[in-house]
Amino acid sequence: MEKILPSDTNYYKSFARITKNITLDDVNTGEDLDCLIVVAQSQLFIDNGINLTIGEGKKLLIDLHDIY
Repeated sequence: MEKILPSDTNYYKSFARITKNITLDDVNTGEDLDCLIVVAQSQLFIDNGINLTIGEGKKLLIDLHDIY
């Protein structure tokens, strides 16, 4: 991971790439209605033609400050 300038920030630059279709719903994330799906990277790239489906009641959280 590369730290973004200025040096006093806690923001880290990193990326993840999704290359296959993904469905995040009750089947694979649990039935909790307040479910957070945390992406540890600061940037999320989805390849052309790829689907990322986030089910009802789920939230995608980008972890900009590497908290989790």
